[in-house]
Amino acid sequence: MMGKHSIQDSSTFTGKERDEETGYGYFGARYVDYELMTMWLSVDPMSDKYPSISPYAYCAWNPVKLVDPNGEDIYRLDVSTGSLKLYRKTKDKTDIIIAGSYQGNTFKKTGKSIVFSKGVLDGKREKDYSKTGFTSSNGTQGQATSVAKFISFNIHKELSGVGFKTENGSRELEVFSWSNNTYKTSGNPSKYSAPNNGQIEFHFHIHCGKKDGTMGKGTPSEADLNFARKQVSTYGENNFYIISLDHGVTQYNQFGVIFSGLKEHHIPPALKRHQRK
Repeated sequence: MMGKHSIQDSSTFTGKERDEETGYGYFGARYVDYELMTMWLSVDPMSDKYPSISPYAYCAWNPVKLVDPNGEDIYRLDVSTGSLKLYRKTKDKTDIIIAGSYQGNTFKKTGKSIVFSKGVLDGKREKDYSKTGFTSSNGTQGQATSVAKFISFNIHKELSGVGFKTENGSRELEVFSWSNNTYKTSGNPSKYSAPNNGQIEFHFHIHCGKKDGTMGKGTPSEADLNFARKQVSTYGENNFYIISLDHGVTQYNQFGVIFSGLKEHHIPPALKRHQRK
């Protein structure tokens, strides 16, 4: 029984609130499991700078001397509808998308998330990115491609877009809206912003497959080939790629597959991380 001057507090020694749903330490962007020796439940976005330390280590395994105070802007991806909205805004240098679904007013997390740098999403409140799409900034084309893949593979809808180079030399990605897409179709808008912002370097779309794990092939459909024919005849563009569940990255043109399971020298830098090993 608590004394009359006691205060019930869900904070822990880190100064962060313990999430009531999971019991984990809640840092806004990631969760830490105190029972697993202060271990993050997702990879530290800055882990590439510290290769000798586990990407799951909270404060380099030294929470007594070190702190990790800030979370990222938090976006919620509703896997039932495909809706993607900003949930909470912070001042940190990285953002996170947390996948889940709403049961009434409660957001139930699936346990899947992706962390990425500022600039991939613009942090606009009351915006549903599934209806607007998004365009990266600050040279975050590669991370934006990973975000598009994460969204597609979790909502089982095909996403598509273009990679382009701006006048100042930064490489960015425009991802088209996906609210009306299915696992095997995506809309290519008649007009999009990339041609006005720079030079288009490649087109891409994602074959995420069905929820049962089937249909995630790297084979271009007849609709894919027709789109390629139109782009080649109208604009002379001939760099088309599929990111797929089964085949990694596939390059194709108006006639069919050029390469599947591409070696790195055939892949735009933004797509290299999606190559099958």
